[in-house]
Amino acid sequence: MKILGVLLISLCPIILGFKKSRNLKQNQNRIEKIIELINFIISELKYKKTEITTMFYNFSENDNFKDLEFLQILKKNLNSYPFPKAFKNSIENWENLSSNQDKNLLKSLSNILGSTDSKGQISNLQYTKFLFEERLKDAKKNYTEKGKISRSLGTLL
Repeated sequence: MKILGVLLISLCPIILGFKKSRNLKQNQNRIEKIIELINFIISELKYKKTEITTMFYNFSENDNFKDLEFLQILKKNLNSYPFPKAFKNSIENWENLSSNQDKNLLKSLSNILGSTDSKGQISNLQYTKFLFEERLKDAKKNYTEKGKISRSLGTLL
């Protein structure tokens, strides 16, 4: 019985280290998906001129964006609220986005979409995409540095 207890206690740091590393990787993947979503929005605005609510409803149905849970929340909110409020509420209720900076940056999309002509929206979206690309560089750096440290320390402990 004591051996089982010692074994369980020794496994806890390993599990926690790998969980921390996995969370860092998931954050990196979410930011990559957000950048991909912004690219899709830019394409829709350039070539199809799709209405914003229809565009996001289609994105919520797309399996490629299943990791962006806020799209499912947005889909439900679009029935009750106008787009900007529904979008902001869905971001606020999205628990898996770790950084408040990422949340605020994503919320800024609600002010961009539908606010100006398509050229103005595309220009603002490209700037937002650039900011997310910078966040992605930071997330990759965090994963390579802190992820490896978390796994190593967990195993060492």
